Amino acid sequence: MRAMLMIVLTATLVWAGQRAAVLTDVKGAVFLSDPAGRTPVSLLRVLEEGQQLELEPGSKVALACFGDGRTDLVTGPCRIQVGLQKTVLKAGSAGQIKSVPAGQSRALVPRGENLERLGGSMQAYLDVNKATTPPLFMQMGVRFAEQTRFTSPPHFRLKAFSPAQLTLLDRSSKVLWTKTTDRGEVRGPKLPPGSYRLKAVDQEGIESELAFEVISQTESNQVALARKEAAAALKARPGDLSPRILLIGAYLERGLLSEAWDEAGKVLRSRPDDPQSKALVRGLNDMLYPMKMADTPQPR
Repeated sequence: MRAMLMIVLTATLVWAGQRAAVLTDVKGAVFLSDPAGRTPVSLLRVLEEGQQLELEPGSKVALACFGDGRTDLVTGPCRIQVGLQKTVLKAGSAGQIKSVPAGQSRALVPRGENLERLGGSMQAYLDVNKATTPPLFMQMGVRFAEQTRFTSPPHFRLKAFSPAQLTLLDRSSKVLWTKTTDRGEVRGPKLPPGSYRLKAVDQEGIESELAFEVISQTESNQVALARKEAAAALKARPGDLSPRILLIGAYLERGLLSEAWDEAGKVLRSRPDDPQSKALVRGLNDMLYPMKMADTPQPR
């Protein structure tokens, strides 16, 4: 049986303005307002300086602000304008904006420059449908997930419709590892940072190939630090979504899509009935699997 390998071609995004904040909580009807009209916003949306939000009655948002790391808590009905140092109430009543200093905020990394860096990576993935060329398709016996960057050892996700022979090669085409499998996920061998190719041949002789890289030691250390900080924040504030949201951003920034998706699964398992948890998983699903294929991986 033949499957399809989906190749997503991404374009470089050009920022129109300076990023100012990321939405770490959204409840109710909240809209981005501009001369063209109103656009609904959701969790993980990154806002630029000067952009305005309209909140309907009963709605709420939390913004992790890049300028100084503060968290702004806003309740509707109102209209606000996002700024680097201050969120301005454009319509509404006094007291509908509450600013929590960085030291007390729910942000995992309160330093503004780190929040901005993570916010940029999240916005790039949120805009993926606007910035990509329609996917190309090829007939293949095995379909790999879209992830092309891994930590060591790599965790390859694939869909094999019949037993397949996997072969791992380095940049010089030297064979490093082989395995026969019909499983949907494979744990690869420990590899140093660098570029590699994973080839698959199914029982019908149909070949597919995934070019990938193992991230650098510096990036691996940054991921480890983000995980450590998230664990500490979660221990101090059980049930808080913000540490997991920003950890997801750290994964997305480095192209670690599988890790981001699995972290979303942890959110959903810890708060299965929370609408915000469900919204987070739906948002990531739309980002990472925009084609909504029938065999989309499920968060673990």
